[in-house]
Amino acid sequence: MRIVGEYLAKVAVFDALSAMDRDPEAKKHYTDLARYYRELAQERQWQLATQALDTVIPVADAPALADSCADWPAPGSEDTELGVLMELEVGHGEAEVYA
Repeated sequence: MRIVGEYLAKVAVFDALSAMDRDPEAKKHYTDLARYYRELAQERQWQLATQALDTVIPVADAPALADSCADWPAPGSEDTELGVLMELEVGHGEAEVYA
């Protein structure tokens, strides 16, 4: 239930910021953020009430999902020595050849 409380705390903060701000764009931004956090809190409350999170299939028990992820990361996008994703080395329409 901790996450629901955190979401609702953010709703209160953004509602207060919206009420204090005089700039219409900022006011709308804060109002939108409060609404999004309110929706997240409601969704989380529903998940807890219906135990929807208990029905998630673990990847180990879902071979089809595991197979669909087998090609990630795409070859050439990961530096295996560092274990990080890299930028593309060749841009559109250009290539460098090293001898």
